[in-house]
Amino acid sequence: MKRFVQFLGAATLLLSFTQCSEDATTDSAPSVQGSVKLTASINETRTELSGNDVLWKSNDRLGLFCGTKFVNAPFTTAAGGTTSADFTGDPTDPSGSEAEVFYAYYPYSAHAVLEGSVVSGLSIPAVQTFATKSFATELCPMATSGADYSRLAFRTIGTVLKFQVTGQKNVTKIELTGNDGEALAGDYTIDFVGETPEMKFSGTETTLTLTCSEPVALNDASATEFYFVLPAGIEFTKGITVKVYTDDNAEPMVKEYASPLTTRPNKLVTVKAFTYSVPVTSIEEANEALSKGTSGVTITSTTDLTAPSTLEIPNAFGHGTSTSVEIEQPVSTDLTISEKTTSDKELPETLSVEMETTASLIVDTPNLTVSLEGTYTTVEATTAENTLIVAKNTVIETLTVKKGNVKIYGTVGEIVNEGTGKIIRCIDAQDEVERTLADTRCDHILIEKPAGTLDFGGGTTTKQVCVEASVTIANLIVSPEKEHPVMVSGDNVKLTLDGVKLVCNAAKTYAVNCLDGANPDVTLSNSEIIALGTDCRAVSVVNTRATSDTSYITFDNTQARTSQTAIGNREYTADEIKYFTSRVADGNYYPRGISVGSTGGKVNIALRNNSCIEGFFYGINIAGITEPVDVAIDDSRLDGRAALNVHGQKCIFRVNRSTLVGRNYFGGPTEDFATVVLDRAVATSHSNTVTVADSEIYSYNKPQTATNHQYSIDIRSLHNTVELKGSTRLIEVGSTEYPARLNFMVCYDNSTDNVINVDPGVTVSGKEGAKVLPATVWDGSSVYAPAADADGDYPIYEAAELKWIADQINSGNYLYLEAKGRYAQVYLMNDIDLNNKPWTPMGCQNHSYTLSGVDKCAFYGEFHGTGHTVSNLNVDIVADAKGFIGKTLGKEASIKELTLKNVAIPLNDDAEIQGKWVGALVGCMGGDTNVSDCHVENVTIHAPGMYRIGGLVGVWTNTSRQNATATVENCSVKDATLTAGYAIGGFMGTIQPQKPAAGYNTIRNCSVENISITHKDQYCWGDDPNYAAYYPETGHYCYSSAPFAGDVNNVNLEKCTVGGSCTIADADGHNTYMSATWTKLPYMGEVGGNACIDGVKVSADPTPAEGYFTK
Repeated sequence: MKRFVQFLGAATLLLSFTQCSEDATTDSAPSVQGSVKLTASINETRTELSGNDVLWKSNDRLGLFCGTKFVNAPFTTAAGGTTSADFTGDPTDPSGSEAEVFYAYYPYSAHAVLEGSVVSGLSIPAVQTFATKSFATELCPMATSGADYSRLAFRTIGTVLKFQVTGQKNVTKIELTGNDGEALAGDYTIDFVGETPEMKFSGTETTLTLTCSEPVALNDASATEFYFVLPAGIEFTKGITVKVYTDDNAEPMVKEYASPLTTRPNKLVTVKAFTYSVPVTSIEEANEALSKGTSGVTITSTTDLTAPSTLEIPNAFGHGTSTSVEIEQPVSTDLTISEKTTSDKELPETLSVEMETTASLIVDTPNLTVSLEGTYTTVEATTAENTLIVAKNTVIETLTVKKGNVKIYGTVGEIVNEGTGKIIRCIDAQDEVERTLADTRCDHILIEKPAGTLDFGGGTTTKQVCVEASVTIANLIVSPEKEHPVMVSGDNVKLTLDGVKLVCNAAKTYAVNCLDGANPDVTLSNSEIIALGTDCRAVSVVNTRATSDTSYITFDNTQARTSQTAIGNREYTADEIKYFTSRVADGNYYPRGISVGSTGGKVNIALRNNSCIEGFFYGINIAGITEPVDVAIDDSRLDGRAALNVHGQKCIFRVNRSTLVGRNYFGGPTEDFATVVLDRAVATSHSNTVTVADSEIYSYNKPQTATNHQYSIDIRSLHNTVELKGSTRLIEVGSTEYPARLNFMVCYDNSTDNVINVDPGVTVSGKEGAKVLPATVWDGSSVYAPAADADGDYPIYEAAELKWIADQINSGNYLYLEAKGRYAQVYLMNDIDLNNKPWTPMGCQNHSYTLSGVDKCAFYGEFHGTGHTVSNLNVDIVADAKGFIGKTLGKEASIKELTLKNVAIPLNDDAEIQGKWVGALVGCMGGDTNVSDCHVENVTIHAPGMYRIGGLVGVWTNTSRQNATATVENCSVKDATLTAGYAIGGFMGTIQPQKPAAGYNTIRNCSVENISITHKDQYCWGDDPNYAAYYPETGHYCYSSAPFAGDVNNVNLEKCTVGGSCTIADADGHNTYMSATWTKLPYMGEVGGNACIDGVKVSADPTPAEGYFTK
């Protein structure tokens, strides 16, 4: 059998091969005659180190005892590479009987005998064969017993010892001995009496030899693994020794391990790695060997060290290689280790030194990393910035650091740091905890090797803890003065913090900072984070490694807050509000509970089991990343300015049985905010999914101002999905002093493919009548005051809010902002459906007014449609100017990015008042008004007898202008049916702006399509005897019409088009156009004053264009 031991990391630890009978599969019972089939399984061993599998190999054989039918019957498998395999074999006596209990063992031995419940005749060979990343075939003993031999679940009863060797030699064999002459190979029996089979070893061989069928080449860069199989239960009280033989017939390298070691069943023991070194007898021989770039030297004698000597480390090595120097005998004279230039190669990357000296060691290697093992009286070190390493169990009485950092695993008495390097305390085992806590001289604590669990027993350190390898840290308080408490770097680091308290004392420090390294996995369990500095973060994941695949952040019964004590879900006091607002010092940072930004790969975040993040500006912040983030919040609380703030894409948030809290206490980039914000500040933000089930979303709106509101959810980006499920509650917290005031709790743009699904069980608590979503469909009567933003302008989410704006204008409140010296701007935040309910235009009263001067009823500000649509507009009232907006005036007036769909403006056929102004967008538009990117689709205006009727604007007036010029651009009208008396245009009815000194107004890049005009109830000047003499050609004179504009004076038309099917009909039987000298079809029905088309002054056509008029 072959065992493949595959693993992650490089830990020195024991690995249990535990039994797991569930890995076996069930087959039919064996037949009485012929071959028998059974299934044997080995546990996929993951008890102490993930990634280890023990696998069957093809032709593996096991032995079976069961009554007289199976007496040491061999079974063989043809499968390989799996932990479970089918074995076949024949009964030794097909007619024999079976016992109630079977006994099976591995590997098969023809000499095996069962006596009672003990199998004998087995042995561990003294000579074993090398196998790559494994141990030899049919070698490691395993056993199992039970009632059903068709299912065998094996357990290892021996021990595997693993050595890791680097160097440059070719190994032919390795010998292993115990330092006290322990027996290592020979006979053993298996006793099945207990619950688990037990090996009873009785061998006498004291040397184990691992032979290589072909020389195995060592490598400086990565260790080669050599595996020995040993009996369980050997006590190596004085340690072990290995001898490494090479193909150059040199003396073998001898490596002694003095520490006690015990072999136990079902264990893998990884021995400390070493480098093959050349045995020499003097400093001179050592320097000679090193000059050839050898991977290491061992000086076996110190007889020549009677005066200060120098070991020279030359640049004779290949790139990335290392070397070592070991002096076996104590040294009593000063020794210097220095660099030497001898060739065009490189210095070794690292140098390992092992010795015992009562004199001084001077390490003068400014370009090397040096590791020291042994005992030293005085060390003076000059190394590369990469460091001097004081290895575990190394003792230095006095260390003077001239240059470089120092990593300390061992014990250093006095430290004199004359350079700028860092003193780093390293820890990789529980027995180093006390020494680590006591060492206050270090700059930080480093965990760079897998260390299992380190329990600090409630101790405190004021040093930063840097984690570069997987570890569990328990019961520790980390409270540095200025640094991040915990730094996580290195790839695939799994860090568990259990019962740990992390304190951020300085500004912009992060309790756990995952800054570098792929795939960090950080779990905080039963822990606390207290971020007392300004702009701090509990956990930050910023990792740009392209190799990163998935990162994990988990809070399990863990609390993170920005105050010494928790406050909870309640209204804050004035002092508490003052404190929490002071946590924000830099608007580019903001305090954040969990912050994710610039990551490589996916990030998974989990909060569970009463975890809490409170007092941070953002509870969880996803900052401008393109990789998805998966957030699961169960039975926990997030509490801040926003519980969730998302600038990501395709992120998934699942909130179950939890509480999300948002507060208005903090100032921010916008005053209006929400407990959950799906932001659009970054272009890559879109397509996120938020599901909230059986949870509560709180909004605290204190202090209440006109520019400060806290919604439950604010959806600002595109293509998001929000699911509110189960018994979820949306709560605006009100009081006598500050009553709840929000009309709706979820703020969103309904034109951006956002989907909001709300279960029937979801409720709203707050203002009476408040609802989950804004009512974008008008009921014809509701009026709500919108919330002004920080600049005093009005974002409009609901139809009833738009109605409030119209009512304010029509009541004489023009929304003028005295402090800013301008009129308020209106921003449409949703598509609005006016539901064909009677609409009173903004800027409209039931009285007649002139086209000039300051009116009591007009819109003076800016209306921003922001790309939204107002649909089903019905202006069915008596008014002077009719349209979505009745009248605009003033140099600030403008309308932008608005679409109107399905507009109906029906007037009574019997209307008696002559000369009113009707347009879908504006009835009467002041000459200063600018319009851009506005569109009308499907408009019907029925205004018999009226004049100045247009699909977009009724009349652009000749009001005295203050602007130099005004412009209407990038606008369109499509599918318009217009019935009126005269001066009718598909785009504008009348264009009459006066000519200022700077020039004419302009209509640019505008179009009409499918315009149907009908003249009805015309007022004809020719019917008046006072005027009939002036119009002998027709006897009737009426203002003329055209598909683009009816009555035109003083305007530039640039790149404007007329398309589709356009017609003009006369319902009264009159000739409805002026003399040919007045007409320029299809653009202008009557040309008066000065007008230009694409820079050319208009001259009337001799005759009207064909196809536009019917009688």
